[in-house]
Amino acid sequence: MRCAVIGMGRIGASVYQDLAPRLPSIIGLDIDGKRVAELAAQGFRVTTDFQDCTDIDVWIICTATGRNMETILSLGAALTPGPGSLVSVESTLLPGTMGDLAARFASRGFRAGQDFFLVHVPHRVMLGCDASTLSMPRVIGGITPHCLDKGMAFYRPLVSDLVPVTDIRVAELSKIVENSLRFVDIAFAETVAAICAAAQGLDFQSLRQAVNSKGNVRLLDVDYGIGGECLPKDIGFLNRVFPSPVLSGAVEADLRYREDLQGRALAAALAGGRSVLVDGVGYKPGIADLSFSRAVETAKSLQAAGARVFVYDPLFPDEVLKKEGLVPVATPEGPYDLIIRRGRFLTPQEAQEVRGMREVQEVHNWPES
Repeated sequence: MRCAVIGMGRIGASVYQDLAPRLPSIIGLDIDGKRVAELAAQGFRVTTDFQDCTDIDVWIICTATGRNMETILSLGAALTPGPGSLVSVESTLLPGTMGDLAARFASRGFRAGQDFFLVHVPHRVMLGCDASTLSMPRVIGGITPHCLDKGMAFYRPLVSDLVPVTDIRVAELSKIVENSLRFVDIAFAETVAAICAAAQGLDFQSLRQAVNSKGNVRLLDVDYGIGGECLPKDIGFLNRVFPSPVLSGAVEADLRYREDLQGRALAAALAGGRSVLVDGVGYKPGIADLSFSRAVETAKSLQAAGARVFVYDPLFPDEVLKKEGLVPVATPEGPYDLIIRRGRFLTPQEAQEVRGMREVQEVHNWPES
């Protein structure tokens, strides 16, 4: 079986790597020549030219989506599916996009369900946490029942838990709903944390422990704010399609939380002498990824306000942190006036006590895309 992965960003490259042992005749396609050169140097079979993708049985689309779906829809004019081939879109979509894509193909004489088969299988992966892009349950929908059958036949040997839906719009909506729900849950926790901060001496972690003793309740932990690419993007998608005060309120709550956190940190730093250590700067705990990191945002905000800010995170080489404009230190020990660890304010003594205990870090941004 010959397979082509379109869009070789972080997700696409991971999909390629996971499929390559099972589908040796696999090729990656991306319009970014620099990215293609980087991947080729790592041993990927990858190209910028559709002409290099011949006799493809399965097309897997992992193209990033921004504020509109035109990148995905443009493939309806650029991609020529062979007779009986499967086209699977794994990118996050707005409801109705798959129907529009099918119409683009139909305008060129390619009828989904007859000439080729078109499915949507939104990816679910926490990069750095999941062993594989295939390890989580996957929702799958087809433009027609026959399309769904063909998609199931391809994915069933690869994914242990497939969740078929008869209306492809359910598959489209499922991804942005689950990420939006996660955003709302975290934003509520941030609001509660802000209440605790306003009532001096009220410990948020103690409150969490008390609240979570009820079996059907789970108050999440908080961090520097809701980071990563997918949660903020997807709640924006949902709020655009179905405007809601719940969604817009959650976005506003997260923004206020981040502003309040940075304001309190600056006040504490200036009162103590301006020296701050930001302990842990990945966009979520334990993940070596600075993309869309609220920790980096916090550190830079404090720098701009005049604080002397240092960062500690053994997951990143010093040159990576320096490239971000940060000042790395080799150890969290030092004469700091304030230590901020994953959104918690600690004195040097408290930080030492915390490091002496084995803490269970929560991963906030599940599911990741």
